[in-house]
Amino acid sequence: MYLARAVALVRLERHAEALADREQAVKLAPNLAEAYLARGGSYHQIGMHAKGLADRTKAIELDPKMPEAWFARGSAYFLLGDYRKARDDLAQAVRLRPDYREASDVLKKAETQLDEAKVAEAKVAEAKAAPPPPIADRPVVPTLPTPAPEHLEPPQPKPQPRPVAPTLKPQPGISAEEHNQRGRTLTQSGKYVEAIAELSAAIEMKPDFALAYNARGYAYLLQRDYPRALADFNEAIRINPAYANAYQNRSVTKKAMGDAAGAAEDLAKAKSR
Repeated sequence: MYLARAVALVRLERHAEALADREQAVKLAPNLAEAYLARGGSYHQIGMHAKGLADRTKAIELDPKMPEAWFARGSAYFLLGDYRKARDDLAQAVRLRPDYREASDVLKKAETQLDEAKVAEAKVAEAKAAPPPPIADRPVVPTLPTPAPEHLEPPQPKPQPRPVAPTLKPQPGISAEEHNQRGRTLTQSGKYVEAIAELSAAIEMKPDFALAYNARGYAYLLQRDYPRALADFNEAIRINPAYANAYQNRSVTKKAMGDAAGAAEDLAKAKSR
């Protein structure tokens, strides 16, 4: 009864109430894998990803032959950027059910991300291993820059770019939460431009929607648009300073932008939340 009612509540975007029902289902049936799988989905919906992963892991422990549990955890890892774990879980889901098309599709995307990471690492290694440039036969005399006139102002630093979202106006009868969910689903399908549009509509309707900022930042991150991703993660953390997943995503972004110290600091904050 609790699980069935929770499904209806999720369709109405009433995720907190759905979570309460699913928690009751776990209490009544502590050895039912489906109950943990369902509750894990609710945790992910409200941004509590560590608990969501723990519930999906518990579902796998209770029923290792349930392909839906492997797919659910693998999809969560994919959205969190842990493509290696995502690949392993999704591959297991496909092994258990060879015709599992959804799992196969996300598995291909995880493998693509891992392949791209290998190519990038190889290029970095090749650049480090390249011999230094030859020394010129004669010393090169540097050309001194022409001094600027005293009356000119010194150059000002360029402002940090802010997120620029594709145009999509909120649609009548569709809540900010539904736009957010649509955006997350599109991101999972690799349709990043459409996802950003949906998430931007959610933010326009609900400017303090930390979940939508984090989700849009993640879509920008997958597009390798690091400045916009960073701006969105900053906003998500400003709204919710305890948002562990936003810190983790910002850590990945800072690392990609060459800020190793900032990335390490954010990763430590994510783990402490």
